[in-house]
Amino acid sequence: MSSLPLVLFVFFTSFLQTVIASASTVSSIVQRRAAPSVTVVPAYVKAYSGDTVTVSCSAEGQPPYTLTFYLFNSNGGSRIPATHCTKSINTVQGTAACSVSTNQLHAGEYHIYCANSRGAGSTAKLELGRTMDRLVWMIEPMDLDVMVGTSAAFYCQAESPSKVTYRWIDSIYGMEIMANNYNFTTSVTSNDTAVMVFAPQALVDERVYLCKASNSATSIYSFFLVRTFTNITGVHGPQDLDLTLAYSSGTTGNFSCEFESETPANISWFLENGATVKVPINDSDVNSTYFGYTVSSDVSISPEIVKQLGITKISCEADNGFVTLAMAASVTLSFPAKILTPAASYTVKAGSEFSITCETEGSPTPQTSWTFTDEFDYPTILADVAIETKGSSNILTIQNIRISGTFKCFAINPLGSDSSIFKVTVI
Repeated sequence: MSSLPLVLFVFFTSFLQTVIASASTVSSIVQRRAAPSVTVVPAYVKAYSGDTVTVSCSAEGQPPYTLTFYLFNSNGGSRIPATHCTKSINTVQGTAACSVSTNQLHAGEYHIYCANSRGAGSTAKLELGRTMDRLVWMIEPMDLDVMVGTSAAFYCQAESPSKVTYRWIDSIYGMEIMANNYNFTTSVTSNDTAVMVFAPQALVDERVYLCKASNSATSIYSFFLVRTFTNITGVHGPQDLDLTLAYSSGTTGNFSCEFESETPANISWFLENGATVKVPINDSDVNSTYFGYTVSSDVSISPEIVKQLGITKISCEADNGFVTLAMAASVTLSFPAKILTPAASYTVKAGSEFSITCETEGSPTPQTSWTFTDEFDYPTILADVAIETKGSSNILTIQNIRISGTFKCFAINPLGSDSSIFKVTVI
């Protein structure tokens, strides 16, 4: 058997492998060099002869590439590149902008085309009107929330070389609002500003209106939203409450308030301390009832919370999305006198200075007093004793202590009393 077939087989096998590898490399290069995607913004432009129109072009793809803008009329024709609207891009994401002067262009439809150097492109439509047909907004009516029972005025103004006329339209019915009727008054001022005034009875819960401006060639529209709301009236607010009895019996303090609002209102409750820090009460602890335009709400709070947070005021607040109204009440918590300093024993040197602090709490503020009995349990009056009060603490100081015994701190207010003893051994 000749060796020629074997040689040919090896040759063709090597050739095919080379072709496949080359094809794979070319495919990889083509994928990496794929044309960037291109987008023109805005996609539609309305302008008039003499205007300067600006569009931007964004692209994303493998750099480098070039973005170039061209202008076409609606009948096609050769592309006219704007040399000052060419930009080289060296990043994956790139943008370019182009301003096109329309001084030499006739009215009609045009296309602004942005192309990259590898073939992809995107088009914006340019609708160019005659200079004499120009009609643009100078003042547009604003969305407005209006309280029921009050009037409101809306304004619009358009600029045009030719005469402008205005119409106000109710979008619900598609009907023109006539110049003067029971609900509306319309007029045009000396500086060509259209005015529409709503009478209080004309307002509805929510409605879209529009101002239409027209000249001899075209019309433009401006839409605006009118929402009406009602004020909130407080029927009754929470009452001042002394939680003395509730605290002593383990019950809670109950508060209620009531509002009227044609626009549905939500009620929130807040606790406030002496530092005017507002603490919201969880909605789950609030009970609100709606009946017609009236909303009633009540809440209960525990004396423990009042004491813990130092609460001095509680308020309920109604909010209908437009207006808020709050009503408040004072909260007083009375509880028995209590001594917070635990009993203790001390050993001191004879003739030294010695101090004991007795901290108390209670509402009303407790009155504090001291007694001393010697080691034989006889009441004794000590010399060189000074007593000082700092906040809720009562501090007893002896300049020259020489007698062992027991000091007793006694605190009392109208709701109760408490005492604590401090044994002192002098050596």
